[in-house]
Amino acid sequence: MHFHQQIHQYLLNYREEHNSNFNFLVRQKSNPDDKKYPGGKIPNGLFFQGTEKYCFVGLVDKNGGNLSTRSVGLVFEPSDDNFVFRFEIVFLDETNPKLIEFYKNLVSEFEGFKWSKNNRKAKLEVCEFQKDDPSKLYQWLDENYPKIRNLALEADVDDLIPDDKRFQKLQNNLEKKLEEVPINYWLFQGNPKIFDFESALSDDSLQDFTVSSHKDKIKVGDKVIIWLTGKQAGCYALAEITSEPSIQSNSIGDKYWKKENSNELKAGIKITHNLYDNPILWEDLKDLDTFKDFKAGNQGSNFTATKEEYSIFKKMLQNNNKQYWLYAPGENARLWDEFYEQGIMGIGWDEIGDLTRFSSKKEIKKALKDTYEGTGSKSNDVTANDDFVNNIEVGDIVITKQGRGELLGYGIVTSDYKFDENRDEYQHIRKVEWKLKGNWKVDFNLVLKTLTNITRYSTDHPDYKTYYERLMGVMGIGNPEKDNRKAFSNWLTKRYGENSGTTSSYIKAIDILSQILSKELFKTNDDSFLDTLYKDLIKEQRNQNSKYYHADAPSYGDNGFYSASIKSYREFLKANNVISTSDYNQMKYSLNTILYGPPGTGKTFKLQSEYFKRFTQYSASTSRENYLKEEVEPLAWWQVLYIALLDLGKVRVNDILAHPAVQAKAKLSTINNLRASLWGALQRHTVDDCPHVGVVSRAAIKPFWKTDHSEWHIQEDENLELFPEAKQILETYKYYDETNSKEIENYSFVTFHQSFTYEDFVEGIKPVLDDETDDIKYEISNGIFKKLALKAQDDPDNDYAIFIDEINRGNVASIFGELITLIEKDKRQGAENELSVILPYSKTKFSVPQNLHIIGTMNTADRSVEALDTALRRRFSFIEMPPIPGVILSNGKADAGMVEGIELPFLLQTINKRIEKLLDKDHKIGHSYFLNVESVEDLRKVFRDKVIPLLEEYFFGDYGKIGLVLGNTFIRKTENNEIRFASFDDYDESIVSDLNQREVYEMKPMDTWDFKSIYL
Repeated sequence: MHFHQQIHQYLLNYREEHNSNFNFLVRQKSNPDDKKYPGGKIPNGLFFQGTEKYCFVGLVDKNGGNLSTRSVGLVFEPSDDNFVFRFEIVFLDETNPKLIEFYKNLVSEFEGFKWSKNNRKAKLEVCEFQKDDPSKLYQWLDENYPKIRNLALEADVDDLIPDDKRFQKLQNNLEKKLEEVPINYWLFQGNPKIFDFESALSDDSLQDFTVSSHKDKIKVGDKVIIWLTGKQAGCYALAEITSEPSIQSNSIGDKYWKKENSNELKAGIKITHNLYDNPILWEDLKDLDTFKDFKAGNQGSNFTATKEEYSIFKKMLQNNNKQYWLYAPGENARLWDEFYEQGIMGIGWDEIGDLTRFSSKKEIKKALKDTYEGTGSKSNDVTANDDFVNNIEVGDIVITKQGRGELLGYGIVTSDYKFDENRDEYQHIRKVEWKLKGNWKVDFNLVLKTLTNITRYSTDHPDYKTYYERLMGVMGIGNPEKDNRKAFSNWLTKRYGENSGTTSSYIKAIDILSQILSKELFKTNDDSFLDTLYKDLIKEQRNQNSKYYHADAPSYGDNGFYSASIKSYREFLKANNVISTSDYNQMKYSLNTILYGPPGTGKTFKLQSEYFKRFTQYSASTSRENYLKEEVEPLAWWQVLYIALLDLGKVRVNDILAHPAVQAKAKLSTINNLRASLWGALQRHTVDDCPHVGVVSRAAIKPFWKTDHSEWHIQEDENLELFPEAKQILETYKYYDETNSKEIENYSFVTFHQSFTYEDFVEGIKPVLDDETDDIKYEISNGIFKKLALKAQDDPDNDYAIFIDEINRGNVASIFGELITLIEKDKRQGAENELSVILPYSKTKFSVPQNLHIIGTMNTADRSVEALDTALRRRFSFIEMPPIPGVILSNGKADAGMVEGIELPFLLQTINKRIEKLLDKDHKIGHSYFLNVESVEDLRKVFRDKVIPLLEEYFFGDYGKIGLVLGNTFIRKTENNEIRFASFDDYDESIVSDLNQREVYEMKPMDTWDFKSIYL
């Protein structure tokens, strides 16, 4: 690894673990035609301005007049095992007096600076530190960078310090330049009769390859297909060039030559994919169109190959032995809920019995024909049964579907085949650990068969390599359970260089963590888990009493290798599109979601019991900065200024402006001119007899004083007790214990109703009681959504959510307003098609951050999904929550779902079937009403207070239809005695006669209800 890259990594680690405000500047331009550095300086490791002898890390975003070097920065020079480190300020051609004053003020803050003869360049020799231990650098930055930054912010010069956006833009540009280097693809062909390639591959001795042609074109980073000729011709490895062709008289693999080697011109290679024990043979490739011009088999050792040829090999490697199945759980997926709850999958054709008694597909076919008669080949049925008993393996992935246009979830097969005669239907079963359940519409036709092996299906979608990856991608899941060790190692080597110790250190760090956690981290691509682990490591890895302390390698925690390795591993997963989220955090891939279903199916309960947890931070991810934001959010500005002055003493406005409490409040505020607003607040709250403030209208609370030197402080005596909580907030912030058990809720909960408005949700003008004058005043107030969005924008590493109960009861189009477009995934802040709007009240620019989820619930009895506004439906994913009678068995209080012989699940199932026939599925009765039933008396109360009122609402008081649902023991016809209507001559007497004949029904007394009669 080039020393520029090492310094770059040290500074990134410092920014991540010590000071998130530390923004530095990297090289912006890299000429790919550079003769000295082929491909450009950045791809050759020169990440900063400088040369092979030094690098200059810019801290101030102004030109120093020395080529493209910035004016203020850190300089590093490699020297044996150390780095020489100094601080430089250069402004050779600067004419701006404010900038010159800033540079000179900066020099005056440090002792030991040495000026050049023209007083335009100053150097401060700081220290030397070991190349593998940057602690001295970090200590200097801890002590001095805040000073540099504050002086720059006070200098009244625009864009002096690079902000987060500028920093990230340069880092992204750096990554882009690294990726732009052109790569050649080669076919290196060997004869196993001349060299024992398989033995060399088995013990990692194949580290170079003879070059007989293209010697001037083969370069570091090129990709190689290692091909062996002979009867078992095929690809035995994939490799990468590590050194260009050169004369090498000795090689580690020389012992495997079977004949004398006369060619000493060799290129260095690194095996990235070793297939010696399972090669990809020519027999499996020769019919593919991609290989019609493949050059293997020609005379020679080195040939050009294509990216497409190389990619095919990689794709075939990634598929390995795991199979993927597309499966329909019953006709129209009618058994999906049951199978999901019971953790099984099943198929029909029960009449042919146990499938293990058949020795061939032919026997299965005969049994199907004999049992179910009919003509036709029944080939699909035969294949489904044969696959289910013989070809599905433990560990295979099963993707469930409904019809040809909807995915329902996926799971992992955990058992062999079993014939379960105790089941009423679908007796052929396997156990499955279902990982995900939901509804995902697809815009292409799914395979129609009951069970299909889709492992080898291809796709024409540009973002996916295989058909099953595309289906998993629709559900937001990457490749599960793939071992990423080799791929991660190769990625690190490409980033840090062949001879860097970073690769081996990071691999070992993750191995140690895997051992400590008893979890194979290289098979983990769950970003929610890795994010939590990373944050916990930041806090605990250096603590010798923590679980991360490893006696045999204590330096891995002390030097931050654990957190750095996990950070890089997450970057690798994201760069290779294999990042996913666990079942615990599915909302990573579904930003806008609505849970919908009939009353009583547990929609709101699911939010509270499951989803709230996903957006709650615990001690492992809570910082003192977040604590301060929470404390200052409800405070008036004079109280925030009070905290700052209590901490700072007598200071100027610039110092107040830079105080953490003021900055935290500013990030939550919509104030356009913060400096002017602070001046105003200070003056309004100044003691009346202060001669240095001319504002006439003062607030009722006046704790501040301005000196004749324009310094502000809290006037002593009684004013020190005006806001006693300030001292507690300040002390807690300064000595904040990040290991406390406090929870931070990164979510808000709201219920929509007919009176809920845009002003409540986004922003509006609201009357407020002035905390200073007790007068009513009007101000622009942020709504619940905007408040949360601002928090999410300021905390991009954590997810936030707004939970909207009964979302369909509000006028969604009116409430969301122009934000209905901004909430789309690709229109959000930082997305490909990012959009922003100017809000109508505050006139501020606003966009929706990518880490803010919108999760609603919808009662389908009030309004069906189809009746929703089209714009709303298009922007949300919908997860159905139907009644599941089986939940009464698993979670209900009734023993085995029964009370005094009444089968509650069957009771509910029967009622709902009748409701669906009379109305639709949106008006079914939810299972949650029955979960607390322990006795017949409880059941009567549930029917009296919940079930019957719902039925009365559904059928508009038509007891005849209610009787069709519940039966004779619940509803009876009243005596049809004629009623004497009032005299009204203008009404048709025939109608009156008909009304007298109208049947009237009523509920029977509760103690006569026979619940069993409903389903018997």
